[in-house]
Amino acid sequence: FGAIRVTQALLPHFRDRRAGTIVNVSSLVGRVGIPFFSPYSSTKFALEGWTEGIRYELHPFGVRMKLFIPGGIKTKFGARWTPQPAYEPLLTRVREASQVAAASSPAVAKVADASDPVSQVLTFATIMSGLPG
Repeated sequence: FGAIRVTQALLPHFRDRRAGTIVNVSSLVGRVGIPFFSPYSSTKFALEGWTEGIRYELHPFGVRMKLFIPGGIKTKFGARWTPQPAYEPLLTRVREASQVAAASSPAVAKVADASDPVSQVLTFATIMSGLPG
């Protein structure tokens, strides 16, 4: 887990200075699990849980932990997936949702900025409900 190793390397210096900020990069799927992203999503859930927990441990030393959740980003991640035919309708819907998310970063950013997990899920559900199918 690279984030832990980097944090371990930085902590002695930050504690000595009684200041420092570590920023971890997560993903929308670290907040809302979606089909076909389960392995990736689980790593982001873990990163977020670890970041939230350790920030309390480091606060007395003046070290801050931040979590950055970028909005939709257009990539080719999953573009070459060839699922069994039974999964094709669901995969098509997920690909459409990913395209909408990448095209509407402000909407996705609202999910990441929502104050609680329920608001995040409801915002993501609103994005999904606008899709055909």
